[in-house]
Amino acid sequence: KQPDEFTGRRDTVERFITDTNDYFTNANVAPHRQLGLAKSFLCKELRDWFDLRVKRGMGFADWPALREVLRRRYKEKHERRKARKQVLSLRCTGTVDDYNKEFSLLALKITNASEEDLVEDYIEGLPPGIMYETDRMEPATLDEAMEKALDSEIWLKQASSRS
Repeated sequence: KQPDEFTGRRDTVERFITDTNDYFTNANVAPHRQLGLAKSFLCKELRDWFDLRVKRGMGFADWPALREVLRRRYKEKHERRKARKQVLSLRCTGTVDDYNKEFSLLALKITNASEEDLVEDYIEGLPPGIMYETDRMEPATLDEAMEKALDSEIWLKQASSRS
């Protein structure tokens, strides 16, 4: 499936780039054809902007070059800060699996975050019993912390059903 037309909305640029990359991979689009195809996925105003850049000698060598200009031009200005605040206030209110998915999505938006900070932030959002068990196991990576939290959740459910 071709990517949806990109209209220049800041909150959709990463989705557009991912979908376009996936389309090129899945459709086996040769690199020399990617730039022209990518242009066709832009709205009329952005195709005009594209043509104007080419006319002024500021065109794009290939799709990766266009992709980086789009990313710089349309990236959410405070995406990292916003994601950081969301991670700090995120709490596990349902299953650990649901929390893991939500936390992972936010963590991807926090560029240059240390693994140690992510692990601490993740553990802080867990329910008390699971938080204690997960922290006690001293996970070194976020993946390890998520795995241990899932194990703790199962263990605590089994323990409470026995009593």
